[in-house]
Amino acid sequence: MSDHEDEGTSPPAAAVYSYVPSNFPISAPMVCKGNLVANWEFFRQQWEDYEVVTSLDKQSSRIRLASFRSMMGKDCLQTFLNLNISAEDRNNVEACITTLENYFKPHRNVVYERYVFNSCEQNQGESVDSYITRLRKLASSCEFGTLTDELIRDKLVIGLNNGSKRKASGEVTHARQSS
Repeated sequence: MSDHEDEGTSPPAAAVYSYVPSNFPISAPMVCKGNLVANWEFFRQQWEDYEVVTSLDKQSSRIRLASFRSMMGKDCLQTFLNLNISAEDRNNVEACITTLENYFKPHRNVVYERYVFNSCEQNQGESVDSYITRLRKLASSCEFGTLTDELIRDKLVIGLNNGSKRKASGEVTHARQSS
């Protein structure tokens, strides 16, 4: 007879352990300077992936919240602790994420975002690929919809610096002659 049978109690429930791959990196802390919108989107994506891979999303809210606050980094935690959020919401991971989302991604002024996009020109010494990447980032906040690729293409031709324009113009001319 075991000790549990003597006392009339059942054996303790088996502990639930999740498998965390030893080579899966902990997400980088939120960078609270520079492009806050892009930094938040990057941090949030890393957090969501980390939760899935480590099965943290299946753990108790208390464990998830402690993990989230630990991983957000000092600057982000200080920001979070100074936000106006109820005690109840402070103990809810989804509410914490939503509060930080609203802080780091305020409603955008689409007219201003389009102004920034249309004012963008290729920097001296910047490669065409790097310029296109920068245009794509800027366009992501402009709500261009299905016109995004066409507007990026048009802005690419207009915004290239002189040396690149000559090269691009030559490529367009060469392409026309080939067809």
